[in-house]
Parts: sequence; C-alpha cells; structure tokens
Amino acid sequence: YIPSSGKLNKTADANKLGKLVAAAGNTTFRGTKATNQYTGLNFASSIRSYQIVLGYLSNAEDDNRLADPENRYEMCAAIAQFCKSFKKK
Repeated sequence: YIPSSGKLNKTADANKLGKLVAAAGNTTFRGTKATNQYTGLNFASSIRSYQIVLGYLSNAEDDNRLADPENRYEMCAAIAQFCKSFKKK
C-alpha cells in the first residue's frame, strides 16, 4: 500500500518493491493499492511510506512460508536492496 495523496505516492516505486519482495519470498505480487486508511500512510505526505503485506497467518501456505527463517531473511534482504536504491539528496 502507498498513500493516496502527497507528492511521494509513487506507484512505480511501490511496484518495484513489491516485485522484489515477491520474487525473494517465492510468492505472487498482487499489485499496489493507494489508500490513506492505515496509520502511517495517512500522515505520509513528505516521506516515502509503504505498507508491505508479506502474507496472512490465516493462510496455511503463507504461514509456512513466513515461518521459514531463510525465506524471511530473503524478503528482508529484498526490502533492504530497495531502500539502498534511494540516494540522499
């Protein structure tokens, strides 16, 4: 999810993040949605802000994937790789 307003609600950036994490976690990227419904996103008008859904514990397949330490590491590494792609201005 990304904020639905503000100058930093960049769908292309969020799609890049989603695809990196999905590939690392061996799962499906279901797209980016813009909303101000979630805390953090509703105040994110001047900083990049993303909410990443890695899976649902109510789903047995997601639960197994998220319980795997190697899989969690790979998804975290993908998020770190994405963060490193931004340079300070």
